[in-house]
Amino acid sequence: MTATSPALASVAAPTRDVAGDLVPVPGRRPDDERPGAGIDGRAVLDTATDAFVGFAADGEIVYANPAAERLFGWSTEDLIGRPVTGLVSPRAGAGHRRGSSALLVRQLPRLVGRTFQITGTRRDGSDIDLEVSLSAFVAHDRRILIATIRPAQERIEIERHLDVTRWLRSVNHAATRLAALTDRSAVLDYTVATMQRTFGMTLTETWVDDLVPGTLTPRVSRGPLPRARPARIPIDDPEHAIARVARSHRSEVVQGHGLATLADRRWVERERIKAAVLLPLVIGDQSFGVLTGYAHRPLPGEQVETLTHFAALVAAAINDIHRLDREREARALAERAQRQATFLVDASASLATSLDTTTTMRLLADLVVPRLADWIVFDLVEPGTSGTLERAFVRAADPAQTENAHRLLTGYSLDLTSLDHPVVAAVTTGTTRSGNQVLAETLTTIARDSEHARIMGEIGARAFVSAALVSRGRTLGALTVLRCRSGHDTDFTPDDVLLIESLAQRAAIAIDNAALFRAEGDARGAAERSAERVGRLYAVSAALSRALTPGEVGKVVVGEGIVALAADDGAVALVSADGATLRIFEAGADAGQPEQSWRTFPIGADSPVADAVRTGKATWLESPEAWEARYPFVASSPPARYRARAVVPLQVESRRIGAISFSFLRERPFSSEEREFAHTLARQCALALERARLYAVEQRARAGAEAGERATRFLASASATLNTSLDPAKTLRLVSDVAVPTLADFAAVVVPDGSQDGYGLVACSGDAPDPGSVTGADRGDPAAMTRLLAILDAVEVLSTGQARIVTREVDMGGREPGIGAVSDGGVPIEVRPVLGSLGVSAAMVIPVVLRGTPVAALVLAATGNRRPFGQADARLAAELALRAALAYENARLFEEQVRAREHIHTLASERSLVLGQTADGVLSTDAAGKIQFINEAAHRLHGGVEFDMDIDAYARTYDIRTALGEPVLERDYALSAALRDRVTTAQAEWRLTRTDGTEVIALVSAAPLIGEQDQTLGAVLTLHDVTTLHQVERQKDQFIISVTHDLKTPLTSIKGWSQLLQLRAARVPVQNRDMSAIEAIATQAETMERQLNHLLDALRLQSGDFLSPSWQRVDLHDIAAQTVHLHRGTNTGHAFRLDSSGPHTVVGDWDPDHLRRILDNLVSNAIKYSPDGGPITISLHRDERRAYIAVRDGGIGIPAASLDRIFGQFYRAPNAFAPRADGPIEGLGLGLFSAQQIAARYGGTIQVESHEGAGSTFAVCLPLSAGDQANVATP
Repeated sequence: MTATSPALASVAAPTRDVAGDLVPVPGRRPDDERPGAGIDGRAVLDTATDAFVGFAADGEIVYANPAAERLFGWSTEDLIGRPVTGLVSPRAGAGHRRGSSALLVRQLPRLVGRTFQITGTRRDGSDIDLEVSLSAFVAHDRRILIATIRPAQERIEIERHLDVTRWLRSVNHAATRLAALTDRSAVLDYTVATMQRTFGMTLTETWVDDLVPGTLTPRVSRGPLPRARPARIPIDDPEHAIARVARSHRSEVVQGHGLATLADRRWVERERIKAAVLLPLVIGDQSFGVLTGYAHRPLPGEQVETLTHFAALVAAAINDIHRLDREREARALAERAQRQATFLVDASASLATSLDTTTTMRLLADLVVPRLADWIVFDLVEPGTSGTLERAFVRAADPAQTENAHRLLTGYSLDLTSLDHPVVAAVTTGTTRSGNQVLAETLTTIARDSEHARIMGEIGARAFVSAALVSRGRTLGALTVLRCRSGHDTDFTPDDVLLIESLAQRAAIAIDNAALFRAEGDARGAAERSAERVGRLYAVSAALSRALTPGEVGKVVVGEGIVALAADDGAVALVSADGATLRIFEAGADAGQPEQSWRTFPIGADSPVADAVRTGKATWLESPEAWEARYPFVASSPPARYRARAVVPLQVESRRIGAISFSFLRERPFSSEEREFAHTLARQCALALERARLYAVEQRARAGAEAGERATRFLASASATLNTSLDPAKTLRLVSDVAVPTLADFAAVVVPDGSQDGYGLVACSGDAPDPGSVTGADRGDPAAMTRLLAILDAVEVLSTGQARIVTREVDMGGREPGIGAVSDGGVPIEVRPVLGSLGVSAAMVIPVVLRGTPVAALVLAATGNRRPFGQADARLAAELALRAALAYENARLFEEQVRAREHIHTLASERSLVLGQTADGVLSTDAAGKIQFINEAAHRLHGGVEFDMDIDAYARTYDIRTALGEPVLERDYALSAALRDRVTTAQAEWRLTRTDGTEVIALVSAAPLIGEQDQTLGAVLTLHDVTTLHQVERQKDQFIISVTHDLKTPLTSIKGWSQLLQLRAARVPVQNRDMSAIEAIATQAETMERQLNHLLDALRLQSGDFLSPSWQRVDLHDIAAQTVHLHRGTNTGHAFRLDSSGPHTVVGDWDPDHLRRILDNLVSNAIKYSPDGGPITISLHRDERRAYIAVRDGGIGIPAASLDRIFGQFYRAPNAFAPRADGPIEGLGLGLFSAQQIAARYGGTIQVESHEGAGSTFAVCLPLSAGDQANVATP
């Protein structure tokens, strides 16, 4: 419950004071005239989504709604009495806390009615941006302010995104403008102007570092300057933030106390500076200064990031201007460069004549040595490596250095990890390295060994230039030239270095062109080889499209692969069906007979083929050494004639089906093109093999489908024939007829009996086993038939239900689903010649099983040229036996039904003599629900009943309904329940309409009729006419209602006079005894009126005369709150508590008056039966489809023996009559009855849990939607 202080009681009830007396409010109409009168103001504030905080002029909080609890994290009890400044963030600055009193006292007239922003704090210490709207009113001569508070974060985020968009647009515009400026001063002027205009800076300054070396000097500024500002700042100043930014090249934002390090504090406070941003003007490693800006508000991260980008644009513009200056200086050197250009033209012309790398290096050496240098060295990056430089070419001007040149060329390559070597540095950085006056110590540090150091000492280098060879963005190596002490005696000038760099560029292009020419030749050859392989793959595809077996596929793939790869042998391996072995087909000598050349070995073998299948990876063995290294533990090495082997797995999607292998008589490497060709060939082979497998499956499936179609037609014809008979014996005879000749040449049916043989022959068809002709059960050689049945052991089949097959050639072992054991196990070998002597090549015995018990056996024999029986024949015979069992069962059931009907007619004749004399109506039906018996009393009660009428037509003809008026066909129909579920119904009340249109009320009972074999024979219905009894009850109820209405008229007068006496007593003092008497009259009158109303409601509910509900969307929380409010005012001895999640949480389709009556009855009952007072709790909750109400009290409770009767009409538990000091508890025993009846109308329930002396809990369950309220009567 939301708490308030007395000072803000007017918020909850704006026109009442704390005591509840009316207080006039200026300008407001009286409550009864005001729109919305009666609305609880406190409930409105408590349910608002915005936070409301009320506080007095001194800042003390006097009210907070639940939304304020959720926003700030304090409970209402914690907030009441706290100063409102406690909700202001301490990081918002001392000004906010000091200003809060001014906000509430001095500035109140200006801020009331306005909205402003402030930073608040939650209980956990976190800050939150808020929007606050103030309003004020006066209560008890005390001015109260109400603050409406909302989080401002969403609006702030939108404004921040808009600012970022505006900043980015301005920066994009500035980039264009800066690119057009050619003077640094103009760039700086535009920069400071943009900082103020776009980013809202109060003061913007630029500090440059090129006026006085080592210092930063202010160059351009705009805005009010601080009085004390240094004329310059040393860049190495460790304390100053601007110097720190210049050194670190990183932006900084200075806020709070840090601003004092940039400007004097008075200027900061006077200009209301909140933050400063320091931006380095940097391009790469070059710094041009620092851009500073001072702002009135804190700077968000997005603005700082945009400013950083803007500073980078400014630095780029300054850098472009510097570059233009350098270009102007370069033009002054044009004449000197012209001479070098002529040299470069000659070099380019010479290099253009060569497309060979070595020739290119030699031509360049001819130009450089000795014209520019004494030595020239080419170091090239080895293709395919990233860590080694290859010494490609060395030339010395002095012929005496030829030996040293050769040693440098062949013995000392460079490692790219040696970063201290100038050549390596040039290659790794892509720049030129040079040096003059090279010291001997320097040469020693880069020497690889003593010999290397000796050679370098003999060379006597004094100056060097190492230029990277870069072409198309790739570093190809380095060009190094040396001047020695014995040759050129001058250092390399910058112009020399530039000339050498130009030569290096042209040399790089020439070397790259040579490499491209060589690569183009290689690519052309590869393309030709690829085209040849593609053509061969097309041929393979065409040949594979015609291959229909694995052997044909293997022959095509191996033959074409051997030619394409120049192999000497090849093989294809396939995984067996169980996945345990591989079958190998080898080409070559066995290629002409592929189907005989499959060899088998385990898939787990340690061999290249098995390895490729297991791992799914190709194996490339280029030499015997590679074989031994890969498979060192294989006992047998590859055939001596083979020196290399390639194995590629065959895979269809994620399933590996085998591998393809090629063998070579010579060692050889496998190029990437050959490997790709082998993989492509393997993919085509795998697809072709899969297609062959699917083709074989399709052929088998087609053959199976044709056989299945024939079997289906046979079984359909057999079923039609078998169903023509309803005689069990004839059905068995038909079985042998339909089996011949489709299934066998001879068929017989035997059944178990008590004879010596254990079976009897009931039918046979076809050619008998005896050489003589047998065309019926009474013809043929009985001895031959007996011998055949003995061989087949028909008795065993009839006892176990397991089928048996016997052939002369093959032992049919195994087990087939639905057939049982299919074998000739147990049959002596010598009986097979006996089958031959009988002219039988194969025979089988199939049991005819009914409900798990064999009732017959079908004997089938092949006596002519028919092939021996197989599993498919056994399955078809088993299907025929199953249909025979069903036909036999249908015939047997028909016989039983005929006998049962005759039995029922016999019993009906006997019962008609007895039941015809009873006073109650009696109906009976058969198992199909047809009325077969009606006694005379039933005829009189219905006005006549037709014989053989089904029970549904019976219910419709007589419009049979339940006591509540609902058709029985839409509810639990007693006759249907008796027939369908064998449910017995006792004393159910029916309303039925006679043939003459009059209504009859009857008590009915229904029960099933069960036969001797536990079968349902029908149902019996008894009807007892209670129409007259109901009329008497109706007259009694009408009499009670009339008396009740007559009593309410004088009772109304008594209530009116008692209320008038109470009003007069309030104005004129009377004695306490008289006042008590008046109150007793009023109380007893209200009690009597409530009991009369309960009595009337109970009678209406009992008679079904209950008003239809007025469907509305009802908030159960509001109904419960109104009920609590009503009883709280008149029952001060009880503490009421509503346990709910709040409004709008439990909402459903109900009639609000019905819900009020349920709650009022349950709460009144709780008050009445807890006479000593105590807590009464109403709990509300819901799930997806139902609402739940629980009313709990701590009263006298209910005895366990009374719990089953507590909802009965006029019933009261015995402990309600127990003697008490203030008399027994009054009541009629109708409240719980009425509540339970109303809940039932909505499809709901009421349950009770109680212990005598420990209180009671009544739990109500109601469906939420009208669609789920199945028990509600239709309006």
